[in-house]
Amino acid sequence: MNQVLMLITTLTVLCLAPIPNGEVLASPPGADDINWQILLDYDDAGFGLLRAEVMPPLRKDVGSPGLSSALLRLPCEVIWLNGAGAPLRSTQVELPLGNPGGCDPTRETRHGGGIPDQGTILLRLAGPPAHLVAAIRLRPVAERCGFDLPPAFTATERPLPLPDSGGRAGEALIGWEKVFDNGPDDNRLVVAVLSEGYTAADIADGAFVEDVEQYVLRHFRDFEPWDDLANAMNVYRIDVESAERGIDNEPCGTFVDTYFNSLFVDCGFLMQLAGDGDARVYDLADQVIGPGVWDRVIVLINTSTYSAWGGQPLLMTVDNPLAEAGVFIHEFGHAFNGLGDEYGGNCSWPWWPTPNISQTPDIDDIPWAHWIEPGTPLPTPDTSTYEGVVGAFLGGHFCDSQYYRPWRQCLMRYVPDDFCPVCEEAITVTLLNSLDLVDSVSPPGDVNYPLDLIGRTFSLNTPAIDHLTFRWYLNGRLLADQVEPDCLITAGDLLALGLDECPLLAVVGYDSEDVRRNIPSEAHGWQVSVDYTATAVADPQIEFQFELGLPSPNPAIDGMGIRFSLERSGQIDLAVFDIRGRRVRSLIAGRQGAGDRSLEWDGRDDTGVRVAGGVYLVRLSTELGSATRRVVLLR
Repeated sequence: MNQVLMLITTLTVLCLAPIPNGEVLASPPGADDINWQILLDYDDAGFGLLRAEVMPPLRKDVGSPGLSSALLRLPCEVIWLNGAGAPLRSTQVELPLGNPGGCDPTRETRHGGGIPDQGTILLRLAGPPAHLVAAIRLRPVAERCGFDLPPAFTATERPLPLPDSGGRAGEALIGWEKVFDNGPDDNRLVVAVLSEGYTAADIADGAFVEDVEQYVLRHFRDFEPWDDLANAMNVYRIDVESAERGIDNEPCGTFVDTYFNSLFVDCGFLMQLAGDGDARVYDLADQVIGPGVWDRVIVLINTSTYSAWGGQPLLMTVDNPLAEAGVFIHEFGHAFNGLGDEYGGNCSWPWWPTPNISQTPDIDDIPWAHWIEPGTPLPTPDTSTYEGVVGAFLGGHFCDSQYYRPWRQCLMRYVPDDFCPVCEEAITVTLLNSLDLVDSVSPPGDVNYPLDLIGRTFSLNTPAIDHLTFRWYLNGRLLADQVEPDCLITAGDLLALGLDECPLLAVVGYDSEDVRRNIPSEAHGWQVSVDYTATAVADPQIEFQFELGLPSPNPAIDGMGIRFSLERSGQIDLAVFDIRGRRVRSLIAGRQGAGDRSLEWDGRDDTGVRVAGGVYLVRLSTELGSATRRVVLLR
């Protein structure tokens, strides 16, 4: 984790240009680099630098939020300058331009359909320490790729001084609440939901609280795979006051005073935030959550006229049938990981790659070929015979021809259908590969821990999502019965391998039929050793004069037989412990004579209550040492 730019496997429209002689080249990250959040605006006069702020340390991946849904990703050099104007180093980034949800390629702008004449760009990237930086300079390193770009993107030699950190918007902020709290923000997908067109009275009456629940949170809980993955997500509701209710419909003569300046474009379906609306959204998210800590922002607009588009920010109106049906989850598919629309149209949109749209039905070039079963016809007939079959169906990307989708009726084609397997996999892999699967380990890793025969429990604290798997290895040997996030290791485990010291490794993975490739995993390790100074550990040169047999049956449903033998009489303690080392049942305590013994454990604790299914430890402790056997109860 902790990558400074999120790596996307497919690039949008991209054409590299040669780098002029004598220019600063992108340099590798320095050891003292930090992460920055930079907010730019542009118009015909060029770029302006609104914000340049240092981000706090994060364990999750750091990426510019608008990249996944951008129509054009323009490669650009950010050149960092010191106080004398000399280059410190440069960082190559991509500028997200022209969100497909909010731009119409057939609509004329002065600089070409789809790319706004003016706008705001938010970047997150690595750069030098703050005390060294006085200004930045931008230099695109790409050709126009068929787009007539605004002048700002071709004349960017002017240095942009770092602005003061003061003057942040926020006078309209009424309050906020963390409505999904599933762990630390630095290792969770963090979403901010802001109100637009809600008056102070609306917010006081609870209208925005209800709308966030009805049109956002409920759909995270209802649609797979978000019903599980939302446990790795935090959501903030940010209450923002507007002077008036609704949205501008400027060309049709309707104007309302709202905080983010939302408006319908050309009396039609498309929406945008005019003026500094985007910057105000980002400022409030930064103010409440922190610069660079939030990952996506959503603006709910208080009007029943339907419109929605999955950009950055994601904009959606409320109180209409499609909002009720779950169009938010469709739009979040665009905004979160760049899923494409699977419905048809007149083919007027330019092509950009998405995980769920293909330009060809050729099995060798389809991005989801690993989901297509042998014998499936390609192209796949769009008939009920192939309902529920992953194939290559003609129609998608706003085009009735030319492009292919994986499923007949996915949520990216029809609301409120479910996501197809290809989209579910793309969402799951994007989220889990952007986070650490383990929040923390206990005890801290990469330390040597001396063990006695009582042992120590090693634990992994993870997000509360399903399908995580846990494998534990002692000196490279798989502990087959250890499949939980907690693992008890004793000195006896090392002595059984003839070792005084060895590594302990835990591997966390993800095992679900919804993910077939790019499966996330990560490993954490400790060093463990035998503590010969502990009174409970006998020197390995002394022959233990006792034996604990293998309990049987194992696994067991209701109980199991336990055998042990003593070569001479002595004090013993035979007991059952849970995986955390807590005593569950005392079986024998006291002096026993030499010989073989057997008894039954009925799967109950000392109070007579049946214990839950899981892994338990049967431990025989004697005057010379102890032995432990792992057992499994199935319930």
